[in-house]
Amino acid sequence: MGKKIVPAPIRRFFWRAKEFILDHTEFTEKLLGIWKEALFQAEFVRNPSLRTFLLRTIRFSGDLVLVLRDFPMTKAYSLEGQTTRVVFVGREVEEFTHLFFSGDLVKREEPISVWSWQLPKKTKEWLAGGVDMVVHGVSRFFPWRAKAAFQATTPKWISQYFPIPDNCDEPPAGPKMRTLRKIYRDHAGCIGFRYSEQVSDFDVFYHRMYRPYVSNRHGSFVYVEPYEYLYKWFKKGGLILVNCKDELVSAMLVVKNGKWVYAAEAGVMDGNPELHAAGFPRVSVWSTAQWGNSQGCRKFQMGGTYSFRSNGVFQYKTFWNTIVTDFYGFIRNQWQFYLEQPGPALLNDLNEWGIIHEHRHQFYGVVFEGAQEPDAVEIARNLKTAHQDGLAGILRVSPGKMEYLC
Repeated sequence: MGKKIVPAPIRRFFWRAKEFILDHTEFTEKLLGIWKEALFQAEFVRNPSLRTFLLRTIRFSGDLVLVLRDFPMTKAYSLEGQTTRVVFVGREVEEFTHLFFSGDLVKREEPISVWSWQLPKKTKEWLAGGVDMVVHGVSRFFPWRAKAAFQATTPKWISQYFPIPDNCDEPPAGPKMRTLRKIYRDHAGCIGFRYSEQVSDFDVFYHRMYRPYVSNRHGSFVYVEPYEYLYKWFKKGGLILVNCKDELVSAMLVVKNGKWVYAAEAGVMDGNPELHAAGFPRVSVWSTAQWGNSQGCRKFQMGGTYSFRSNGVFQYKTFWNTIVTDFYGFIRNQWQFYLEQPGPALLNDLNEWGIIHEHRHQFYGVVFEGAQEPDAVEIARNLKTAHQDGLAGILRVSPGKMEYLC
């Protein structure tokens, strides 16, 4: 007797089921969209303790869901820069390449598929086979973790806030505020701001300020929030509109919640790079701080940024003496770094990149140390710089050893 022919509808059903099991990214992304909305709503709970509890609980459950995206199989990409060969595991390879290689020419091979539970073994093989570093972009609850002589993790995104001064009549004293004070001196009597809840102003902000500004600043790697999403923020708050010589030059989308003022997004008119260079985004921040002070706010939440200290947005926010804290804007992967026998040049590159590590809701600057242990002066200098960047301290990573210093 010949083989029994399985009807086409049944074959298609099992084929689609197999495809879904091996790659269900779209389904997982839809689920994570629900968590993003839940995080958005929790941000506006007025009781601070309850708000923190809800945000952490939602993030916890979302990170569990995130495990599904890389189970039972994920992809690994071989990336070769001018001096460094990296294997990146996960779906954020474009993001990693942009951030780590920073414009260098990178040779990328076709990805290979790896069963999730085989990642520890494969990582060991890659590191033994000439790869300088392996990075896993997976959920922080991903159960199959590798081991290596050097290892560290980062949440990939953090947020930064600063205490609003009691007196906001003029920009505070201090070397970091010198540029802001100069802007006000150069435009004495010409700079002002107003708070608006008019939809027509939001339309101008979104189409003529926010979209062109972020597109000009971030190029092809930009992510532009949809109109509908930022409109939800707008309905919770309003806009700080900055004018110079009676012309609208910059703006910030803000929300007040208790003693906090949140900055959702910023923009300059028509994305004009000259307005950015002239410092008007800083004027938007200071105007928002002045408005928040008048509303009884004590802290200014500046929003999220990548968890790398060399990142331009992160460095810009340290201008305001910010403190690093959790980011709850959306559910995202943790990046896990594994190195076995890295050369001094790679360790130096990683230290200059400035990985930020999260431990028990505190944030530390990762410092990789080679065979030669740094002296007390260098350790003290690294610790001081971390504190200046708003971190709790440093995480010293050496072969087989991790040490937190506050």
